[in-house]
Amino acid sequence: MKTVFGTFNDAAGNPVANGRVFFALSQDAVASNNTQVSHSLISFNLNGSGAFSGSIFFNDELFPSGVTSYTVTVLTAGNGLVYGPETFQLTGPSFNLNTAVPNSQGILVQALAFQKQIFTSSGTFTIPANITQVKATVTGGGGGGGGSSTTVGGDGGGAGGTAIKWLVNLTPANTIIVTVGTGGAAGLANASGGNGVASTIASGTQSITTVTGSAGLGGQGFGFGAGLGGGATNGDINITGSPGEQTIFISGSSQTIGTNGGSSALWGAGGGLGGNNTTGGAGTSPGGGGGGAGANGALAGGAGAAGIVLFEWIG
Repeated sequence: MKTVFGTFNDAAGNPVANGRVFFALSQDAVASNNTQVSHSLISFNLNGSGAFSGSIFFNDELFPSGVTSYTVTVLTAGNGLVYGPETFQLTGPSFNLNTAVPNSQGILVQALAFQKQIFTSSGTFTIPANITQVKATVTGGGGGGGGSSTTVGGDGGGAGGTAIKWLVNLTPANTIIVTVGTGGAAGLANASGGNGVASTIASGTQSITTVTGSAGLGGQGFGFGAGLGGGATNGDINITGSPGEQTIFISGSSQTIGTNGGSSALWGAGGGLGGNNTTGGAGTSPGGGGGGAGANGALAGGAGAAGIVLFEWIG
């Protein structure tokens, strides 16, 4: 059985307080647990706001499959008709009667919507009611850009890696622990940028395999090497972040331009810009590496961008 819910008003826009909603199954059927379901009326009481929530066998739990439907009727407390009869086919993890739309046969079906929760800092994801599958995207923090010397620019930091995982067989109201990795610190003058921190999702009350977007590495100071992009583990798709760029020497000059930080393959160009006689730019898109500093005096690189964790589901 699954949850069906809705709210009803009368023609004047007033809640159908203390009324009733009736569901009539189109024919006898057998539920997935082998329970016989007759087509007698099933009813629920509306509260003072005209709302109800109740459990009922959905049509996608009934056999023969694909042929049953429910006729829905709403009556006031005095048995006056305010809605229906309308024909619904109840499918999906839950069903909101108020957002149903007609299909090609005129039967009202669930208008499912994409839902999401974004974590830009660490926290806890609670699995929504009636949801058993979610998609998780986990991106690690980017590495910081390297600082420059008076003559040599800094190298860009690497981008964080991204793991994409479809989590199934979840239990609503259980929790998943979310860690969002910070970006690496900007490299000071004559110093390398800091490494980013990995992002993860791990078991809370819901048992899952830990999924990791590894961190990008910091760019080296004064041209000693760009930061590598982070990898990823235990995703259904694992994406390595782009490395930072190596310092570019300008022909005929001892001055050098700092180089760009790596960008995330998923979140687009977001590595910090390398400095041209300036400090390096900070990473912008999630997991972007910081840019290396340009050489004009000893300057600092740019900080890496923090990672991100995104959960998506339909319901």
